[in-house]
Amino acid sequence: MISCSTMKQWANHLINNPYNKKIVKYENQDYMAQLAFLSGEYINSPGIQTIRISGRSRHYLTSIYHRIVEHSELILEYNLSPKFYIIKNKTPFYFSLPGSQFFLSSSLVKKFLKNEHLLVAALSHEIVKSQRNIYLKKAVVPIGFLSTEKMLSLTRLPLKIKMEVNKWTYYVLGRAGYDSSAYLNWLQTQNKNTLDFMFQLGSSKKISKEEFLFKNFVVKQGIVEKMNRSRQPSNSSKSFYHFVNEVGRIGS
Repeated sequence: MISCSTMKQWANHLINNPYNKKIVKYENQDYMAQLAFLSGEYINSPGIQTIRISGRSRHYLTSIYHRIVEHSELILEYNLSPKFYIIKNKTPFYFSLPGSQFFLSSSLVKKFLKNEHLLVAALSHEIVKSQRNIYLKKAVVPIGFLSTEKMLSLTRLPLKIKMEVNKWTYYVLGRAGYDSSAYLNWLQTQNKNTLDFMFQLGSSKKISKEEFLFKNFVVKQGIVEKMNRSRQPSNSSKSFYHFVNEVGRIGS
């Protein structure tokens, strides 16, 4: 687990570093409110079908969210209620919007979240983005509907900024008692399945560089042995398998 003193140092780095200040306060609150509002337009757009998951699965996802947030209270807010949307789609993708709104495709859950660590890693990354409002301001022309491709383009980050979010993800995972290097495994999963994730990534070039840079960061943290162990199959909770099986059953 990441120590409290280390987390405080990282929080100071996050809050006081001039470059990170630029990221965290990249855009004004009016735009963030507008971006958050787009969730309604998106899920009500033609061709977008949401999967209604059970209370057990929703509670499971919420418990992951609260575990991440409550252990990183220096940089994340606990009083926000998360919303999870499972989109029925054969293409793997995921993204978030301000206000703790998270979107996962059924294909992503069924085919690529092979264990609980990958799910937690992907969610943690989006929790940091959503809670810290790390989105670039892009023009949104109101036309009455929004495609998944448009939503991904609105929430996609340049590599330099995404690497900062990756580092924050590393720390919040460790602070919550999860495998700190799990996000590296998630990047490797995407890199090994580049064609499947092209819709998500927008470019096949960035993911290889992103994996390389983040792997160097993880190695510098002195957890090479742990990183190697984390590649081995690990146990996942019953709630995880219930969630995955439920999405697989309903989303088929």
